Amino acid sequence: MKLARRIEPSYEALAARLAEAQEENTRLRQENERLAQERAEREAAEEEARQEMRTFFALIAHQLKSPLLPLEVSLMTLARALERGTSVPPDTFPRTMRQARRLGRLIEALLVDLPRIEDGSLRVAALSFDLREPVRRAVGEARLMLESRTFTLHEPASPVRVRGDPERVEQIVASLVENAVKYSPPEAPIGVRVISEDAASAVVIVEDRGIGIPARELGQVFTKFYRGSNAPSYLYRGLGVGLYLAHHLATLCRGRLSVESVEGQGTICRLCIPLDA
Repeated sequence: MKLARRIEPSYEALAARLAEAQEENTRLRQENERLAQERAEREAAEEEARQEMRTFFALIAHQLKSPLLPLEVSLMTLARALERGTSVPPDTFPRTMRQARRLGRLIEALLVDLPRIEDGSLRVAALSFDLREPVRRAVGEARLMLESRTFTLHEPASPVRVRGDPERVEQIVASLVENAVKYSPPEAPIGVRVISEDAASAVVIVEDRGIGIPARELGQVFTKFYRGSNAPSYLYRGLGVGLYLAHHLATLCRGRLSVESVEGQGTICRLCIPLDA
């Protein structure tokens, strides 16, 4: 009996230690499983980021070919004329400069503006200016670059004073016009209007009669790399960052960008900019 009483506490202590060891093993196993899952998720996220980066730079390389080709043609025309001692067509230099400026803007948007938007470091000016001026420049540039297309511009007779960054507003309007051209048939006109919406803001409206955007996708148009499901890449080339950039630039200018669209009928983009108080 005495021996049994001495063994019983020892057995109970051993059982308790065994239970504690089992609990510790369970905890360690669960911790290892958690760490393994976190590692797998981290590696998957890193691979996704690498794939996105590869895709992005591949798209950039592809996108830069578009303005590079006409620039190369203009320079070759100039080189041949100089080599033969013949006169240079009068529009060669202005056309080449426009193409070079377009390429420069594209590079700046993709490699400077986009990263700064991503990390929150992009800054814009807050100036008083006539909204008609940057809109005229954007439409005028489009007319020079795309002489075969029809652009209409309607604006008030008197200045429309707003507050923001005129260069960024021009960039936004140019991007909206470029999108309208890209997704419209060659014979379809592109309409641009400047109006005073109310006592607080003015609006730039860019309207096209293109392929439109599916209704179910309207909530995605400002998402980076968004491309409409009705716009196959082999017909409509682009990165899918134009509206993403334009939306962020509009917000930085204390404005608002909105899109209305009917698939198969066209798209209307509205850029609201606060009036200069």
